[in-house]
Amino acid sequence: MKKYIITVLLCLISVLPVFADATIPVYFDSQPLELSNKPVQKNGTTLVPLREIFDALGFNVVWNEKTKTIIASSKDATIKLTIGSKVAYVNGEAKPISVAPQLIKGTMYVPLKFVSEAAGYSVGWNNENRYITIWRSRSSSY
Repeated sequence: MKKYIITVLLCLISVLPVFADATIPVYFDSQPLELSNKPVQKNGTTLVPLREIFDALGFNVVWNEKTKTIIASSKDATIKLTIGSKVAYVNGEAKPISVAPQLIKGTMYVPLKFVSEAAGYSVGWNNENRYITIWRSRSSSY
């Protein structure tokens, strides 16, 4: 019995590192994107801290505390997101999003793929090495 318990404990210890830190690295134009907080996954969507992703994409951000709305603008696009809402606006046009922007442990998180593609970037997933890449595409899918 003792041998069985030790075997089970050793098996559990060997798989713990897989679950202990499931951080998904994000690369922007082949360089690691420095994030103040780790990406979060919700319902298959990766959320990242608002400030770093919009800074990397070249956007200015305005926060409206009263409406809980983020307005990010660049010379090419305006993206409006409201905390808790699954509808975003890209250049004034309503677009559904799978996971609403949210406040997590005091940090504002937004859906990485939606924001990047709305800004005219492409987003890819490297399944073998488990990381996300963002690069400039020819046109926005939004």
